Amino acid sequence: MRRDTAVSGLETLLGECLVLVRGRETGSGFFVAPGWVVTCAHVAGAAVGDEIAITWHGRRHTGTVRAAAGEPRSRVWTAPDLAVVQLADLTDHPCVRLDGTRPPQAGSLTAAGHSSTWDTGEGITPRVAFFTHGGRQELQGVPMVALAGEEVNHGLSGGPVLNPETGGVCSVVKGTRQVNSPMGGLATPVDALRLLDPDVYSTLIRAHDRFHGTDTRWSRLAEAVVKDREAPALPSADTRQILGQLAALPPVTSTGDLTRAFADAAPEHAQLPRHYPLLDLRDAFTELAALEEPEDRQLPYPLALAADLVRRTTGEGRSDEVRDLRDAVVTAAAHVRREAGARERLNAGPVSARREYPSILCRIRPLARDHRLFHAAVWHYRSATDITPAGESAPLPLAGAFAWLKDSLPEHIRVMGGATDPGLIEVLLPVEAMDEAIEEWALWPGRASALGRKQRVVLRALERHDDIDLLAGWKTRWDRLHGRQVTGALWCVCGRDRQRVDALEAFIDTHPERAALVLAGSPRTETAADAYRVAIEAGVPVIVWRRGSPLGERGSVICGFPGDTPCSGNPFLSAVCVALDGSGRDEVPERVRVLRNDALLTQDADHVGGRIAVLWDDPGRRLPDARLRPAEEGQPA
Repeated sequence: MRRDTAVSGLETLLGECLVLVRGRETGSGFFVAPGWVVTCAHVAGAAVGDEIAITWHGRRHTGTVRAAAGEPRSRVWTAPDLAVVQLADLTDHPCVRLDGTRPPQAGSLTAAGHSSTWDTGEGITPRVAFFTHGGRQELQGVPMVALAGEEVNHGLSGGPVLNPETGGVCSVVKGTRQVNSPMGGLATPVDALRLLDPDVYSTLIRAHDRFHGTDTRWSRLAEAVVKDREAPALPSADTRQILGQLAALPPVTSTGDLTRAFADAAPEHAQLPRHYPLLDLRDAFTELAALEEPEDRQLPYPLALAADLVRRTTGEGRSDEVRDLRDAVVTAAAHVRREAGARERLNAGPVSARREYPSILCRIRPLARDHRLFHAAVWHYRSATDITPAGESAPLPLAGAFAWLKDSLPEHIRVMGGATDPGLIEVLLPVEAMDEAIEEWALWPGRASALGRKQRVVLRALERHDDIDLLAGWKTRWDRLHGRQVTGALWCVCGRDRQRVDALEAFIDTHPERAALVLAGSPRTETAADAYRVAIEAGVPVIVWRRGSPLGERGSVICGFPGDTPCSGNPFLSAVCVALDGSGRDEVPERVRVLRNDALLTQDADHVGGRIAVLWDDPGRRLPDARLRPAEEGQPA
C-alpha cells in the first residue's frame, strides 16, 4: 500500500470516528474506545455525571461525563481542557489509535471537527483542516501543540489531530489564537489525559488498547504509513500487540510499582515524565519507547519492561495471558534482532513485586575537591517514592564523619521504629572506609548491645552507586539471586597464588550466576582488594568477609582461579556456607544479625558471626541523586 494512499485512508477513518458534541457548548469529539468519547472540557462541561448529547452518523445518543478538567480560572479554560464521555448504548464503531509522539517541527497535521460556516439544516457540518506544527507552547504547565496555517473555527474544538508521520492521533483541538483568522491555535497532547481522573483514564486507555489489539482497521493503515520511514526501535505492529496484551492483565495502579517497573527497564540517565504521571503500565511502556535507544542495548527498553512483567506475573494463575505476552516479547525482539537478549531476560528467573524494607540509609562520600575530607548524610527510606533527607554533616576527616554518623543514629533509629525493633541500616561507603566496624558501635549508654546485634547493619559500595555503567550487570546478578538460596551462588576468592585479576574478571564475566562472594580478607587488604574491586565492577551484590581476619594457611592446596570449594586453610569460608544455608537473598541482613548474637552467646572466638561484615547491595534501593529524578493566549474554538 502506498504511503499517500494509507494517509488518505486514515483521514477518511478519522472522519468515521468523529462525533458532534452538544454539552456546555457545541463542538467535536471522537471515539477512543468502544463506547468512550474524548472531547474538550469547555465543550462537554466540567461537571462529572452530567448527561450530554452525542451525534454520530445523524443519530443522537446520550453520553455521561466521566472525567473532565475543572472550570476555567480565567478566559482560558483550565488545562488540560479535556473530558471523557461514556455512551451506554453505542459500542459498535471504529476508534482512533492514540500516539503521544510529538510531531516534528513544521510537520503536517490533519484535524477533524465541525463548522457552522455551511449550514445544512443541522446548523453545523463536518470539516477537515490541514495544519503544520508551529512549535511547542506551554499553557498552565501543560505543553501544547501549536496549530499553524489555517483557521481553528468554533466547532473544531474537541476534534482529533492526526499526525501523518506516525499514523496516530497525537492531540485534541483546544482553541483558536484569533477568531475568524488563519492564525491557527492550540491542541492538547493526548498524553494529557493522564491528568484527569486516574481510574477513568485507566479504564479508557485499557479499553483502547484491547480494541486495537484485535481490530486492525486503523492499525493496517497506520503501519503502512510508517513502513517506509526509518525503522523505530520497536515496530508499530509489535507495540500494538503488546499493549493489547498488557491491557488484558490486571492493572498496576500503584505509583511506586509503576515507578519501579519503569526504573528497572530504563537506562540510568532516564528521568520520570515531567508533565504526566505514570497511571498504567502502558504509560511506562510508551515513555520507555520514546527514549533514545543505545546501539549496543541488548533489548529495547519497552521490551525489557514487558519481559519483567512476564517474570513477575508467572505463577499468578493467568497462564494464557502471560504465555501470549511472553511470545509477543520474543517475536518483537526477533524483529529487531534482539531475541537472545529477550530470552536471557525472560529466563533470568521469576521476579516478584519488590518488597519494601524501610531503612535508615546512610552515606559517607569523599569531597570531589579534597579527598581528605568526607561528607556524611542520612535519609529515611520508606519506599522508592518516599525517601526523606534527614540530616547531613559539614566536610570532615573520615574519623569525624564516622563520629557524626554514630552520634546521629540513635535519633534516626527512634524515628524509624526504635532500638528494640530490628530495622535495616544501609551504609554506603567508599572502599577506603570499609574497615570501620560500624556493626560494633555502642550507641546506647548503659547498654552492652552493639548496633549490629540490635539492627540489621549492611554495607553498600559507594563506587557502584556513582557509576551508571555498572547498573546493568548489577541488576542482572541481583535478579539471579531471587528465589534462590544464597549458598547456591557463593564462591570463594582469596586473591593469592595464580588468582590473577584478568583471570578473575574473565571468570565473573562468564558466570552471571555468581552473585554472592566470600572474601578471605577485608577489601582493604592487599590480597583481597583486587577481588573486591572486580566483584563490585561486575555487579556482585552480596559479599561477606571477616574483619581483621588473616588469610588462613593454604597447606598443599593451590587455587589458581576462583572456585566453588572454599579454601581448606580458612575455616571462615566454609563456615559462611553452613551459616547461610537455607537463606534467600532478602533474608541475609536478618540472618547476619542473628549470627552476630549467636557469636556473643557461644563466646566462641572462631564463631562465624564474630566480626562478620556483609555488603548487601539492592540496585533498586537508590538515593534520589543516584537514581531517576522524578518538573496566556487564545479563546476556546
